Amino acid sequence: GSHSNDDGHFGCIPGDMGKFNGTCCDDDDGNSGGCPVGYECIAETSFGSITESSSPSSKHNINYYCQATPSAPMADSITQRLPRYRLCSINDESLTKLHGLDIMPKSDTDMGKFAYYSSHGPIDSIIPASTHPDDDLDDSSTIQMVWIFIHGSGLNADDYFCSALAARKAQTSYDEDSVLVIAPWFSEDDSDSTDQQPYLVWSHQDALHPWRYGADSVNHNISSYTAMDAMVETLQNKLGPDVRIVVSGHSSGGQMVHRWAFLTKSWYPHNMKAVVANPSSYLYLTPLRKIHKSWKRPSLQECPHYDSWKWGLSNGGNETAPYRDRALPNASVAAKLIDEFQHRHITYLAGSLDVCNQTEPDLLAATAGAGYHCHSHGLETTCMDELQGHTRMERSNLFMESLQYVWEAPHHHCHKRVIVPGVGHDHSFMFNSAEGMEAIFGKQQVEHYTGAGSPDIFS
Repeated sequence: GSHSNDDGHFGCIPGDMGKFNGTCCDDDDGNSGGCPVGYECIAETSFGSITESSSPSSKHNINYYCQATPSAPMADSITQRLPRYRLCSINDESLTKLHGLDIMPKSDTDMGKFAYYSSHGPIDSIIPASTHPDDDLDDSSTIQMVWIFIHGSGLNADDYFCSALAARKAQTSYDEDSVLVIAPWFSEDDSDSTDQQPYLVWSHQDALHPWRYGADSVNHNISSYTAMDAMVETLQNKLGPDVRIVVSGHSSGGQMVHRWAFLTKSWYPHNMKAVVANPSSYLYLTPLRKIHKSWKRPSLQECPHYDSWKWGLSNGGNETAPYRDRALPNASVAAKLIDEFQHRHITYLAGSLDVCNQTEPDLLAATAGAGYHCHSHGLETTCMDELQGHTRMERSNLFMESLQYVWEAPHHHCHKRVIVPGVGHDHSFMFNSAEGMEAIFGKQQVEHYTGAGSPDIFS
């Protein structure tokens, strides 16, 4: 959906609605925004709902939200009431352009290009701050923060880019133009898009999205994690150590960020953090799982690959990722990586309403007919996933609980979990919430390991 203000600027609703259009809101007092498909715009005071005929003087302390329409087919019974989407305005056509970062594979002769959207144009064209004779010569001298936002299984990097631009406009920690927003695109080989070439493409592989766990692209021997390493290294070299870099992802993007943050050597501890939101599964750092209220090792006969990559650190499984094999060759290296990961600044976001576990079509139809239905947004339900919990919220709870069996020292200083109230499985709602924006743009005090006594830019 889109909305036009009186000044002629348009905005898009950057939500997890797939091919469906949302509902644009246009209240008398100028408040705008949008609602998901199947919801209506509500403006409410403590005395009741505001109607089109209400006088402006009566509109005080108005609560704007989205309410599920009773007549909407397959209405989600859990998320009956939601916040409104912030509109994303793209007033510069250059923001719609895909860029490509050159990535050189180790065993090939031609480069691959890692596709991404950027608020400041191609990042490899940034003039390094150290070479500036005059700080006014280049936009890079004004960049104070970089936000990399990775899409989910919908591969909708453009929607994520739009959501990030809306959040950037709403935040107050930085001048809007001082925040460089990047939305990488992990294209898959079943896509109908003609924009894939000449960019890196990953296998669709029955919707398993192998880029999440570091697999190589199908058109080059380049891991998705190698591409992320190159992007972060380019930004660090171009912008210097005083610019904050935040790497975030939602859903499948959250899975990708969580696992990459564990394995990567391209981590700059004094100015980097990661934000992992609503993943369907986590990378466990212990072979223990909570079974019948006790933490123990599950039966390998019942679930032989429960602790293999991407659910754990053990060898085996069907997920082929040469990057992982090189980074994690044996148990001693795993122990070292676990220790290093303890000191990496990671925030885990969990939507309080991301509690649906209905995934089978026949169950969806049956529960909808009974008046109850919810959307799990592709919750994965293999035995490996189910041993982590039955909903994303439960999996978030159990993963955070599992960390006490990994680290003796308090881990909550660098690894923290934040609940986003009233939000389900939606990247735009998550990262445009107060909690999501604080996780991205906040400068809260965090006891942080630097490794060399360098100052912590997050303090």
